[in-house]
Amino acid sequence: MNATAATTDNSNATSSNSTSASPSPQESNATQVAAEVASPEKKSWTDGFDLQLGGHVKLYGSMGYALPDSILGQQTQSALLDGQAELRLKANLYYENWAAFEAHFENFLVGGDTRRISSQLSGSGGGASTAGSSTRGLGLGTAINDDRRFMDLTWFIEENDDLYIQQRFDRLNLSFMPLSGPIRMVRLGRQAVTWGNGFLFNPMDLLNPFAPTDVIRDYKLGDDLAYVQADAGIGGLELVGVPRRDPDSHKVLWDDASLGGKLHATWQHIEWDLMAAKHYQDFVLGLGATGYWGDAAWRTSATWTFLHEESRGRYGYLALVANMDYSWVWFGKNWYGYVEAYLNTLADTNYPATLDDPVYTERIARGELFTLGPVYVATNLNVELHPLLNFYVTTIVNAADPSALFQPRFVWSITDNIDMLLGGNIAAGARRTEYGGVVPSGADFDLRPPDSVYCWLSYYF
Repeated sequence: MNATAATTDNSNATSSNSTSASPSPQESNATQVAAEVASPEKKSWTDGFDLQLGGHVKLYGSMGYALPDSILGQQTQSALLDGQAELRLKANLYYENWAAFEAHFENFLVGGDTRRISSQLSGSGGGASTAGSSTRGLGLGTAINDDRRFMDLTWFIEENDDLYIQQRFDRLNLSFMPLSGPIRMVRLGRQAVTWGNGFLFNPMDLLNPFAPTDVIRDYKLGDDLAYVQADAGIGGLELVGVPRRDPDSHKVLWDDASLGGKLHATWQHIEWDLMAAKHYQDFVLGLGATGYWGDAAWRTSATWTFLHEESRGRYGYLALVANMDYSWVWFGKNWYGYVEAYLNTLADTNYPATLDDPVYTERIARGELFTLGPVYVATNLNVELHPLLNFYVTTIVNAADPSALFQPRFVWSITDNIDMLLGGNIAAGARRTEYGGVVPSGADFDLRPPDSVYCWLSYYF
């Protein structure tokens, strides 16, 4: 009994003391905040992940007309109707600020008259294929393959004379960003690297450059490579290594690989690029510069390629591009334009001999060269007719022919994530000129591209 009373008394005393010492609400909140600051809640390692998803759907349709003397015109006098549907799914997974994973999965359905005719002409039953074409078909009857790439991440669901359905990974890479030291980034896997200062022509861009005629440049074609970005003290240094397979044996060979580096530095208010590379069996040196002249910006890039074998008496060649762009306001509209000049000393105007030269045609097949002439002048003009409607016209002139290709187009931003592009390709020039129609040796046809109109409808998510 006494024990019980003592216990009760002690409990009451404790309760009484606690009540008398109870802090005010303000003092309690201050104590809680101080405790959280002094001992923050420990986060899980999984909280460092950040996943971002996106993609797009694109629908393409074109109608072309091939002149009777062209290789396509000899097969049909009807309009060439071609189409493409494209789905790209993107995933980017970041871990804090030092690691990232990127994956882009593509689906294509491509078909039409041009593919059907190309399949019949090739006799392959499956149409022509290319390892490097950045146009991805677009009614040309071509398909991407990974015959040269280190990883084969492309496969066909259906492939016949009229169409193909293709799936592939265009990006699949892992990046590391060290928090200290001269190395800024190491990225391994399928990715895209762009070097050089050209708009349409870019000789310093050795890895899957865009064709000058490409008007859709959302994504450059990815390649399997190792990429390193570092601080070189006087500027930024980029290194790339690209293993490739021989398309016949499928073995990884040194002769098919690329290895190079580019240093970017600023000196005398001019940005300079110095490049050196081993590309397939050639060695390439490059120099580029970017600066300003008043309100206009100018850029130039030049490369000298030491050929591993003779090409019509040439053991090396110069490729040079120079451009200048400027923006202004006129009649209350925003205008933008540029002019670009391109020189390629591996080429000349003897086009039949060029097409018979394996050194030149090999580079065309690899997606490194896209033109036949030695000198080009290109212009692009853009006017903002309305904040949601822009007009562009690109002109590519082979100055040695002369012949030209005109590419007018309208881009309408229908909503925040839906765009429509309506344009055309119009070739001009006499027969036996590049855009008027090159005649191969012994052929009774020319290679004049068909004039066409097309429409792209893009939905981004």
